Amino acid sequence: MTKAMNSSQEISILSAIQNYKDIVTLLNDSSRYGLHISLTIENEKSIFQKILNTKPDFVILEGKSGIELIRKIKSTLHLCTKCILCLSDLDKPSMISAIFTNADAYYLKDTFNESLINCIQCFIKGERYISPLLIKKIQSPVFNNRITLLNQLSKRENETLRLLSYNYSIKRIAEILFICEKTVEAHKNNIIKKLDLTGSRELRQIASQLYKDSPSAFDR
Repeated sequence: MTKAMNSSQEISILSAIQNYKDIVTLLNDSSRYGLHISLTIENEKSIFQKILNTKPDFVILEGKSGIELIRKIKSTLHLCTKCILCLSDLDKPSMISAIFTNADAYYLKDTFNESLINCIQCFIKGERYISPLLIKKIQSPVFNNRITLLNQLSKRENETLRLLSYNYSIKRIAEILFICEKTVEAHKNNIIKKLDLTGSRELRQIASQLYKDSPSAFDR
């Protein structure tokens, strides 16, 4: 669960999506729901630096480049920007792979009765958002199982689990997350307890299964 926001405050959004219709709908809906949104459109090539400089509340991204950017954002220390990943009519494996980015919201664009305002409203309430249409479209046990499992974990535990899937050592994970090795061990033990696993070996097996389609964004 994410931290709830005050709906009366100005919400800063940085967007790289090219769908003008979705942006216009977002602004129209925000006025209707009494939300104050400051929206900036940015080129994909420069958006990451813009995020680092301005630290917006939300960033709206799409496609493969958006997936890579979200991985970079999630691996950047002290960056609290929430990520909305816009998906188009992709094939099922591509959609499932996109879920592994650990975005804060998944939005299926170009779809009747689907609006970016749904994502914003969920964030204001301190919740994540996954398009109901996307869930119906996937209808995948892999997807459902992953969401069920990962919703039990904290953000740091999710990060630790993802790094374990790359077969990193405890020392390497501590270096990446800028925490001590004892803290990594504590996260690991919490994950084992929450997921009711038998130990470290099963934990790494589960991590590999959950993140098998997600390449490392840390050793580049």
